[in-house]
Formats: sequence, structure tokens, C-alpha cells
Amino acid sequence: VLFAFAHGIVAPLTEELAWRGIVQTALVESQRPAVGIAVTAALFTVKHAVLDISFARVPTVLVLAVVLGLVRHRWGTTASTVVHAIVNLASVVGLALLVF
Repeated sequence: VLFAFAHGIVAPLTEELAWRGIVQTALVESQRPAVGIAVTAALFTVKHAVLDISFARVPTVLVLAVVLGLVRHRWGTTASTVVHAIVNLASVVGLALLVF
């Protein structure tokens, strides 16, 4: 339950506020939206690959990062946070089903 809360609620909230709320916003304002979304997605993906030591997940994380960037650009940080939380909670449920 604690893992589900941390991975499904806390992580999406903090990551969306930091990556899309701060980094993407700054890049979109200083560059173009496509550049801001692409660079933020690349940095987000590298962070996950390095810290999670999971290079196999790079393609899926990159696709998710681009989708989250587009959602955030179109509908705001709350929307990207909700999408991120749904994806993470689905992965927690999938992992729980595999383990138990």
C-alpha cells in the first residue's frame, strides 16, 4: 500500500510539478513548445534510465514523457499529473498481480 501511494501518487505529483511545471514551462517560454516538450521528455527519460537503472524501459518512458508533455501543454499540470498517476498505479497493479 505504501509503495502504491509513493509510486502512484507522490511520484507523479512531484515529477509533474518539477519536470512539466518548472522545466517544460521554462523551455516552452524560452524556445518553442515542440523544443520544450522534446527536451523535457528526453531529460525525464534519462533521469528514469539512470536512477532506476532500467535502460530497457527507455522507449516506453520516452513515449510516456512525450504524451505527458503534450497533455500538460494542452490541458495543464493537473491533467498530466492525473495521467501520470493512472499510468503508475496501473503498473503497480500489474506488478502486484505478477508477484501475488
